[in-house]
Amino acid sequence: MLALLAALLLQPSAPADPSQCASSDSGAPDLRPRGSRPLHLAAVYCHQAAESDYSSFNPAVSPDGRMLASLSEFARRGRLTLLPLSGRTGTATLETNAGTFMRFAGFGGKPFFQWSDDSRFVWAARHPSQPAPGGWVTTPLQPVRLFPDGRVADLPRLAHPAGSLDGLLWVGGSGLALAKFGTQGGFYRPERPNPAPTIAIVDAARGRVLDAVRIEQILRLAGVPAGRAIYAQIRAAYVALRPDGRVRALLDVQDHWILWDQGRPPRLLPGLQAASRMGTHGFDGSNLLVMRPRAGFANACGGYHGPCPRRQPERGVWAELYDVASGRRLWSLYRDFDVRDSYSTPEISPDGNHALIALEPEESGERVALISMRDGSIVQILNAPSGRFAAGFTRNGSAIWVQSQDRTVSYRFARRR
Repeated sequence: MLALLAALLLQPSAPADPSQCASSDSGAPDLRPRGSRPLHLAAVYCHQAAESDYSSFNPAVSPDGRMLASLSEFARRGRLTLLPLSGRTGTATLETNAGTFMRFAGFGGKPFFQWSDDSRFVWAARHPSQPAPGGWVTTPLQPVRLFPDGRVADLPRLAHPAGSLDGLLWVGGSGLALAKFGTQGGFYRPERPNPAPTIAIVDAARGRVLDAVRIEQILRLAGVPAGRAIYAQIRAAYVALRPDGRVRALLDVQDHWILWDQGRPPRLLPGLQAASRMGTHGFDGSNLLVMRPRAGFANACGGYHGPCPRRQPERGVWAELYDVASGRRLWSLYRDFDVRDSYSTPEISPDGNHALIALEPEESGERVALISMRDGSIVQILNAPSGRFAAGFTRNGSAIWVQSQDRTVSYRFARRR
């Protein structure tokens, strides 16, 4: 009976009319791609928006394109929800508790959940007990599998002499991850010592540490003093699987890039220094795709911040691609944009042929571009369904999705003749 129910939940529905979404209005954008190939509109799914007291909406569509996982955050709490794209409400929820541990790096990086390769469950983590008063935690992270029917299965505990498990960044969908041990003892009650903060490559499915290096060694490579808040010295972490199945990690350590291949010592990449300015990055193991606004974080405006000034677009570099090994800049994409224009994390396709990047907005709303990784040229432009959005490729590379809080738009690649 359960198998039948799960099968029914995972059945895709017919494309939905975007005007049926709760937050839509008569000015809903045209979701058809601009340009004839290679993408065509496949479906529009409408569902319940994330709860209003949570923010930092981080969605991910399953490899089979049928389910949506979204992580919402509020203060030091987090909530991971799974729902079928054909439904309007979630079928499974996981309270992850401490938001401080929800991202691997101090100031960036993706949240710690990842769909399994077969789309049956999500690799995630939680704190087994409720946070102590004030949001402090009492126990290390516990890796888990969250199933669409609501089941939560604990994975083997990950242990290392450096201390508690304090962060996970999943790599692919088989249970490999980048882990932090003994890095954030100050957020526990009672506090825990951090004598030798360490990052590690782990097989969480089997509870095994495959490789490890002390963060102090990485900071020395970058010429950065260890400091007290060592958890924040790594600003962002990006991970990919190499063709041989080993993990490759690229670490932004205070504007210095460190490359760490599983089974080898980490090394400094001085040639990538130009790619260290403020922005967001996409990484596929060989290339670093950089979104580079002229300014860092834009000054807040709108709402209680007061009206936003008129946009004043100027010509500048909007995105760049770098070869990781050599640090060589492969191409630059120039656009007319304002320093306050929003941008999302770029995504590179599994075959390395395309990428998805945000474009400067138009009066009609936010836009997404499918670009060629060969030269940075824009292949097609998509209108984001509404406001804040994220976009990505399915793991087999046959489709892409663009997600806003109450709708998901699916596009498929045309078959080559």
